[in-house]
Amino acid sequence: MTGEQERGDQDRQAILNTEHLKLLSWGYFVLGGFSVFASLFCLIYVVMGIMLGSVAAIEEQAAEEGLAIMAWMFALIGGFLFVFMAALGSLKLYAGVCIRKRQKRTLCQVAAAVSVLSIPFGTILGVLTFIVLERPTVKEEFAAPRDS
Repeated sequence: MTGEQERGDQDRQAILNTEHLKLLSWGYFVLGGFSVFASLFCLIYVVMGIMLGSVAAIEEQAAEEGLAIMAWMFALIGGFLFVFMAALGSLKLYAGVCIRKRQKRTLCQVAAAVSVLSIPFGTILGVLTFIVLERPTVKEEFAAPRDS
């Protein structure tokens, strides 16, 4: 292979890497946005639990004691799920930023592993992320110092 052909292959690989990383970053922005949006539905459970707990507290009947405990548990579980899902969505959004800036490859791999659990789109995105991030040329891009 001549030097000119080798340079052409390197240019093609660089263009391919740039396009694949751009698509991955957009995928993480979309998946992260959906995850954060879906986490907002957990707030419905928090509001319902607080409302039921408040009604049970006002009534102050012994029979309603079980309702009060269940209502507050409902609110706590909804709050926990909201925080958990929002954190996962934020991780995916941040991974999209890191892929775009070619920084924090390990964090991007962690986000890919978490995304694999979001069937079907997250699975595809996570697997493709692992494939692209394992390319030697992409590893070099992430290892190179960048001006942020």
